[in-house]
Amino acid sequence: MLVPAAAVTQRAPQLNVGQFLQLRRDNLDLIHRAGLDQYVPNADPNALADKWITSFTSPDEAKSRIEAAQQAVFNEPLENRQNFQRMFGVGDSLPAATAYFLDPTNAIPDIQNAITAGELGGAAQRSSYGLLSRDEALQLARQGVTQGQAGQGFNKLATQAELFQGLPGEQGVIPITRAQQLAAQFGNDAASQQAIERQAAARRSVFGAGGGWNPSQGGVVGLGSATA
Repeated sequence: MLVPAAAVTQRAPQLNVGQFLQLRRDNLDLIHRAGLDQYVPNADPNALADKWITSFTSPDEAKSRIEAAQQAVFNEPLENRQNFQRMFGVGDSLPAATAYFLDPTNAIPDIQNAITAGELGGAAQRSSYGLLSRDEALQLARQGVTQGQAGQGFNKLATQAELFQGLPGEQGVIPITRAQQLAAQFGNDAASQQAIERQAAARRSVFGAGGGWNPSQGGVVGLGSATA
């Protein structure tokens, strides 16, 4: 015997009544253990449990989503949480984060990239490099850049800030774009690295050893993918 017709029309898996009820019990147990029935306002545990079934969300997947929400709200450093909230429009509360993470339209890989994007944004902010856009952070996350690599890489980029823009009175300087900066540091992009090196060489030819910006103080040498 299959689940009721209403559930089937919502694309529920073809389960018999016993399987459906057992899956609902498993989901309800998970909801209770996670505290969703207590700290998510107006939550209907039965409706949420059934939604997971009709959206093909297994208890294991739901559990991983809940844990991700708790991690994003409670366990990440403040800057990471702030950047995650800014980039993805998720309020600073467990209910809001849980709603985002439990949305079946947000696939697990996308959720993992979102968390990483928040971490990378936090690393950029702590380094004084500046705020990353959502697109910049997600691109780095998809490239596999870790929080540890980001910390080192953004610290290096922050020390090179003078190099990326012209100094007062300096002629013929072509600004190094943010895209080039990120590609050189995290993407091992040869063209971007060469553009930065040319800028450094031009700066050295002007200032020589007599002062001004010194590339050895955080400089261009060793540009490439950061290591953890």
